[in-house]
Amino acid sequence: MKLTPDELSRVAATTVGHYNRTAEAFWQGTRDHDVSQNIAALLRHIEGAPPFTILDLGCGPGRDLKTFSEMGHVAIGLDGAQRFANLAREHSGCEVWEQDFLALRLPNGRFDGIFANVDKNTPKLRASLETYEAQVRQNAQATPLVRDVPLDVSLDDLRMGQWDAEEVRNLFTFLEFRTLWDRLLEAVGGPPAADAGPAETLDVDLERLATAEDAVATLQRLAGSIEPVAVGVAWSPWWPPRRRWPAPWGWPT
Repeated sequence: MKLTPDELSRVAATTVGHYNRTAEAFWQGTRDHDVSQNIAALLRHIEGAPPFTILDLGCGPGRDLKTFSEMGHVAIGLDGAQRFANLAREHSGCEVWEQDFLALRLPNGRFDGIFANVDKNTPKLRASLETYEAQVRQNAQATPLVRDVPLDVSLDDLRMGQWDAEEVRNLFTFLEFRTLWDRLLEAVGGPPAADAGPAETLDVDLERLATAEDAVATLQRLAGSIEPVAVGVAWSPWWPPRRRWPAPWGWPT
């Protein structure tokens, strides 16, 4: 017998109400059930490399969500009973959605697998799940097209060279990646060192001055110059010519 939409809504409301009233007892009675074979069967048929993003449809109090999460996958739960959704968040720490099973709103292409017992659901829900199953499989088939793109580069080509910090900062600002700038600098060890460029060669005129008079004249001449000037002073030991002075006791020999 085919149920009308109103009849389906009443059945769903009765079922959800029952689970909301018995959520804690349901958790105590099913928390230790071993469904590892079902989980292994799902993971075995998912194409691509883990970790996977998995929707646990009808997650209940979160037993299987916790298992998927502990295996390293991204598990998201969905249930129609508010009490189940709250318990699932508490027990698994995962994201859990509360939705009407007769009007599911699931994002396209987000999940690698949907964990649910389709055969035991109503015809309408079964048809909805099979539709999303097709979307999941299409997403899995499209993944290798993105993952296996040939790149004509070598590992040496991928080594980070000199980069313009100001240009990258402007790009991050334009893309509104402002909070990522500090993280980028931390990852690469700070901004790149400034490129000093080739060293400048200076032409130097060296002039040695022997007397104080020459030094004064040269400094006066350079006082009005705009060219850089370096002055160094060095004293060389010298002795005046030996003179003979008369001593009180006579001339020295």
